[in-house]
Amino acid sequence: APGRAEEVSQRMTESFSTLATGSISAEELAEARGRLLGRLNARPVEDWLRDIEAFSLPRNYPLTIKQRLEAATVADLQTLAKKIFEANALTVVLAGRVDGAGK
Repeated sequence: APGRAEEVSQRMTESFSTLATGSISAEELAEARGRLLGRLNARPVEDWLRDIEAFSLPRNYPLTIKQRLEAATVADLQTLAKKIFEANALTVVLAGRVDGAGK
């Protein structure tokens, strides 16, 4: 709801900060990786083709992204999180109907 935008923004900022400064367990990484790989494996071929074309990705991107996700370590994620979430390095954009009719 529009009236909760500030609250949601604050919670997201706190979550991102925690990710950048806290620790990620091997179990959390495995769970997140499994969920993400499940979503990627469920994507239709036409979605992959559209992304490859729209973002000028290599034709083998669907294979390489999965390999890169499987190879990512907790240390890799911590390093990346610290880079991304440094002061004002992150912009969050939400899109959709403000009146909540799209729920």
